[in-house]
Amino acid sequence: MGAVGHAPESRQVSGRRETRMETLKEKEWITLNKVILEIYSIETMEEFASHILKICRNLVPYDMGYFLIYDETEAVRVETGYSAAEGMDDELFSVYLKEYYAKDYLQYFISLFKESACYRDTDIMDERLRTKTEIFCHFMEPNGIPYGAGCVLWKGSQMLGVLNFFRSETLGDFTDKEMFILNLLQDHLAEKLYQLFLGKKSLAQNRQAEKMVRFADRMGLTARERESFTLLMDGKSNQEIADDLSISLSTVKKHVVNIFDKCHVGSRSQLRQAYELQEN
Repeated sequence: MGAVGHAPESRQVSGRRETRMETLKEKEWITLNKVILEIYSIETMEEFASHILKICRNLVPYDMGYFLIYDETEAVRVETGYSAAEGMDDELFSVYLKEYYAKDYLQYFISLFKESACYRDTDIMDERLRTKTEIFCHFMEPNGIPYGAGCVLWKGSQMLGVLNFFRSETLGDFTDKEMFILNLLQDHLAEKLYQLFLGKKSLAQNRQAEKMVRFADRMGLTARERESFTLLMDGKSNQEIADDLSISLSTVKKHVVNIFDKCHVGSRSQLRQAYELQEN
């Protein structure tokens, strides 16, 4: 079987790359399909970033890389098992996050898109300017990784993460074929990451609901008191609870008094503390 796909090959035109098509070989497509299947086989958020960094090396070789996972506020999640690095030690990864991430010219690229997109550093800006940036002069060049490429991952209006690879002069800049491969991978990465994000969120919500049920059981709350208790934990006022449950304000006040009595507390803040300190 001959070529079964095409990837763009570049040439320089006025400082920018213009592309034409070249072929992907059957073996490359087979490897790509295996990687995509492996992406969807990852079961937990905790293993996603580190696993992706490892399997992507089969398609796009690199010297150092990182995968930053974002939370709902688009802040980088640095908990163990979420964001991860490959080929760089913890100290170097920490230095990048603390000192260079916010200054990275990648931020300019991110600001331009509200959907998944791939990038190559040498396409983001003129090379003469790029090699004078702070991150290039003080991070990339001293660590022998002058080239970079990767994907910014979005799902709908939510930014999910950034997968970034660095290369040495030995490996050279990322080719158009490799950029084509990253383009093929980006939607699969975003889709699976979003599935895991929803699963994690759903799991957290389920655990919270179970915790509320256990507390209500221990305190002997009635069905109506449980409804009021749940809304109290959401920070609702008595009037908001009355509106949500379609009951009178006086009835809500009675429920709240009963809840306080059964939980041996005298205020909402004490109720919250009793709930948070309950035994699992």
